[in-house]
Amino acid sequence: MRWSGVSERLSVQSEKSKPQGPPRQGRQASQTSMDSVEEILNQTRRRSMEYRDSQVDIFLKENGFREVNAPRPGLCLCGQERIYPIHLAAVKGNHQVLLMLLSANADPLQESSRGRTPFHFAKHANKDGSHKGVLELLQQLTFSRTRSFTDMETPSQEHEEGADEEAPAQNTLGNLDTLLAEEVQKVDM
Repeated sequence: MRWSGVSERLSVQSEKSKPQGPPRQGRQASQTSMDSVEEILNQTRRRSMEYRDSQVDIFLKENGFREVNAPRPGLCLCGQERIYPIHLAAVKGNHQVLLMLLSANADPLQESSRGRTPFHFAKHANKDGSHKGVLELLQQLTFSRTRSFTDMETPSQEHEEGADEEAPAQNTLGNLDTLLAEEVQKVDM
């Protein structure tokens, strides 16, 4: 008798310690819902990229360009300046198209045949703040790119002199991605 009571208590305790069905189902449901959220995010990203690509293609075709990083085809006659799509978006002050071109890997420091950058075009076209957003974006990108190149090319003499250590500058693409993400969020709001 004595042993039967102990074995009954042990069997009751072992039943309590076994994983129950519903919590496991809850974890599976949670994982399934996370998978569906991830799938929705992937679909949204894909649609966003498709929309961007279609808008960039429309801009390129409407303005006689073949590619994001190629000038208009044809000869540079009579002193006409060869420009790239990013220059035209900058001179038009089209912030949204500029962002789309940048996210499609347009170079914010691309020079025209006369050595002018998109920032120069926007600054020249700016009348009473009409190109303020475009100028701010291009200025940030220009500063981050030139700073990144300078930091990467020049060895730090401060470390030799025992100055405070700074975090290494992000690479150019990291800065561009961060700035573009911030700008896209501003446009979406």
